[in-house]
Amino acid sequence: MMAVEVDNKKKFSDLPKRSLTAIIYGVLWLIGIYFGGWVLALVTYLFFSIATFELIKLISI
Repeated sequence: MMAVEVDNKKKFSDLPKRSLTAIIYGVLWLIGIYFGGWVLALVTYLFFSIATFELIKLISI
């Protein structure tokens, strides 16, 4: 994994910058997961509503 390959020669002054980057990436991941979940739920809802409509149309014939 990439997380294991930490360079031990890094200075401690690089640490706040790296942790800030990690926080930014973490927030972006959370936003992506949150909105991705909403998009997935919306697509699933649309798919099942269309499938239900088609099934009702098929049965009623």
